[in-house]
Amino acid sequence: YIPLPFFQAPLLQKACLYVSMLAPVTAGALQRAEAMSISLEARAFRSQKQRSSWRSLHFTTADAWYLAAFLLVMAVYVWLMFFLL
Repeated sequence: YIPLPFFQAPLLQKACLYVSMLAPVTAGALQRAEAMSISLEARAFRSQKQRSSWRSLHFTTADAWYLAAFLLVMAVYVWLMFFLL
């Protein structure tokens, strides 16, 4: 048996390769989901209304200045890319 490069393999062999890759990926995803659910349950994130959180975030004046600076930088970048090049 001489293995072919993937792009030269017949369609049935490609399908078998995909199925053989799908099983470990699915098992890993299920393990991660289980670990995440245990973690969230331990932190008291349930379906009820009352949830724990570290702190509530609010949009402040500093956020507005950072947003304005970002938009200005992006506008200059777009102007340079489309009008000067």
